[in-house]
Amino acid sequence: MSRLLNTYNFLTYMSMPLSEEEIFLLYKANNVVYERVQLYGDFLETLFTLAVKTYLGEDYIVDNQEKNHFDWCLTKVVNDFGKENIHFKMSKEFKELSFDYVKDIFYDEEDKELYGDKMIKFWTHIFKYDGVKTKSDLDAFIEMYKILEICLFSK
Repeated sequence: MSRLLNTYNFLTYMSMPLSEEEIFLLYKANNVVYERVQLYGDFLETLFTLAVKTYLGEDYIVDNQEKNHFDWCLTKVVNDFGKENIHFKMSKEFKELSFDYVKDIFYDEEDKELYGDKMIKFWTHIFKYDGVKTKSDLDAFIEMYKILEICLFSK
């Protein structure tokens, strides 16, 4: 019985949408600022899109070169935002988390086009301020939001 309850709770966590009120209460409890949601969403979309668009293929990028490719993409995006006077100092946590994510979802997959598109759409959905979200979506959002807050406000 407890296994069935655990399965139900997990499925609810992953798929049941939260109400608009629940979402905004979680935003408020975590000091979420609308303009930063837009900024961080743009940052992640730019980063992941660049990783997908500049990937040369497995003939050219293998093993540790994936890390070099991702680091180049991250540096380029940080520099491009810096030109707009938006300065991020990427933490080790962000670098590791985002690279591991891109590696698992994109670099390690055979169908790069499909999974690259899914990767970008996922974070675009997560960082859309309004709209339908599950508890799982909000947990991913809050975690990444807090990491990017540290990166934006680090000197």
